[in-house]
Amino acid sequence: MAEVRRENRVKRSGLILLMAFCLTACDTGAGQEKDTAVIHIQPETLDRIENGETAETSQGVQAYGVGEPETETALGAEEKGVPAAEETSNSIEGNAPSLEQAGERNGMPQISYEILRSARTDDTGEEVIFAEYPRISVAGDDYEALSAALASISQEWQAGSEALLENEEERAREYRESIDPSLLFSREVAVDITRCDSDIVSIVIGCMEEIGGPHPNYATCAYNLNAKTGELLHLSDVMSVDEMLKETIRMQLYANYPELEFDDALLRQEIAENLENQTVDWYFWEGRISIAFREGSFGFGHAEGSLGVLLPLG
Repeated sequence: MAEVRRENRVKRSGLILLMAFCLTACDTGAGQEKDTAVIHIQPETLDRIENGETAETSQGVQAYGVGEPETETALGAEEKGVPAAEETSNSIEGNAPSLEQAGERNGMPQISYEILRSARTDDTGEEVIFAEYPRISVAGDDYEALSAALASISQEWQAGSEALLENEEERAREYRESIDPSLLFSREVAVDITRCDSDIVSIVIGCMEEIGGPHPNYATCAYNLNAKTGELLHLSDVMSVDEMLKETIRMQLYANYPELEFDDALLRQEIAENLENQTVDWYFWEGRISIAFREGSFGFGHAEGSLGVLLPLG
């Protein structure tokens, strides 16, 4: 078991598994390319992150780990005796293609985020579990509602991380004492802003948890916000959710995953149910809409992951 855990940690070095993980099954086969939904921070970008460099993307300029990390005590952390959270700063400004142009784009919300980190330690001061969470904000006086919405999202993630520390600390200690002394329980997060303009802000938060199972657990949350009101958008706000959409998704799933044996009746049923119940994960991606069905959909399991499609707007 210890060897398996060490191998998992090597594979995720530098957060590669977290930052490049797919929202869909990604085995494409030789010479095949899938039109699937993936978080677009790639492994080569991680080298820039570790070196404190700036990565330019199609959505704007993201500054990773600029300067030395600062520290800040998480809300309520001092009362619990939790060490101060480590803070690294990241930002993306509108859709500006360069730093020089970023300040020239009037009317665009300027979204920034920081990854904060809280930890619990043993009697020797060594960490036994840590949890990261994002703090997302918007600059400017014209986006009060959006600012409140982003603060609420940040607070939810912070509360979740604090709950993980509270619930898993004892088990983390026991696991290190009885099974694998080198395993560090953890929650790691990554943030990606996939659209940011005066109408809509689309944010994807990826999460990887290592809590003693046979493999890490992965999850994503997508937030699509009205930039003016801060309200969460529904898929039906940006495209027609009708029979044509259901059929388009069905056909794309067959095209994207020819290696999977779909039960067509179940596929039709769950596409319809997920759209009607608004349980699909969706966000903007390079002028298109990414729609992902959660792990376990269509009768598949962890090995297949979350299956998805990319659809044009309009």
